[in-house]
Formats: sequence, C-alpha cells, structure tokens
Amino acid sequence: MYPSDGLIRLALVIFLVSASTTRPANGQAPETKHAFSDYPAKEYTGKPHRLDLSSDPAAKEFQTRLRAVLRAGPNFAGHFAVVTWGCGSACTKYRIVDVATGRVFPADTTLDFSCHTLTFEKTSRLVIQTPLDLREWDESCGQKGVRYFIWEHQRFRKLTP
Repeated sequence: MYPSDGLIRLALVIFLVSASTTRPANGQAPETKHAFSDYPAKEYTGKPHRLDLSSDPAAKEFQTRLRAVLRAGPNFAGHFAVVTWGCGSACTKYRIVDVATGRVFPADTTLDFSCHTLTFEKTSRLVIQTPLDLREWDESCGQKGVRYFIWEHQRFRKLTP
C-alpha cells in the first residue's frame, strides 16, 4: 500500500517547517551578543502569494519545495520564508521567498547551511550562524566561530560580533 500524494505533501510541509527554525545540536539557542528583539520585523498575516518563478532562474528547478514552504507561511523576518534542501553529503542549498509577493531571492555565499546551524525567528531579521560542532571543527567548512547577519535591503549583511 502506498501513501496518497496528499499525505506525502503534508509530510513534506511538516518536515520543511520543522527544519526551518534550526537550533544547535544541544537544543539551546546559541549565546549571542545580538538579540532577535534588536532587529524586529512586522509579522505578515495575509495569504501567501503565488510563487514568482521569474524572480530567480533556478527557482523552477526547486518549485515544489519552494511552493510547499511558501504555503506554510513566513518563518523569518516577518514575511519571508527560508527554504532549504539537501544537495548531497554536507551540502545544503537555500532560497529566501517573500511570502507576501512570491518573489524568490537567489542564494549567495553569505550563509552556510552545510557546516553551520542557522537560528532565526519569524519576527526578527537576525540570523545567527553557529558551527555544527565547535570542538571538532573541519577547516574545509570555512570560518570558525559564531557569526551574525541581518536581512535588509533584500540581502544579508554581516554584523560585527
């Protein structure tokens, strides 16, 4: 017996929403010099807009994943959804989708989901990037230490610790 398409879609949405607000392995929010409340974002309560595939050339390739998270509503910075998907061992890709407009923002190299845990909240523009394991750092993954970013002007800006 095979599950129905609707059941598979529901399971995918639940997984994506639960994975979208990541925490370090110990379950605790990372220690921070920046507070989520320092970078507030007004929560969007309207209906999710139709996905705008023309806003990012690569969006069409991942439209099923993008649409599923878009339908679930914002999970970051008021009216945005952070959407992630695996692309192999130690590889994770992402996009930011504006739930109010459907626009997809292409990923850049600012955030690293592959070697780090990213912590963010629905009502804040702050993202905290923490290495997956501070004791056993793999130099191939990039910079050591916790880093802080805010979403502004439709891109991420690194904050000084």
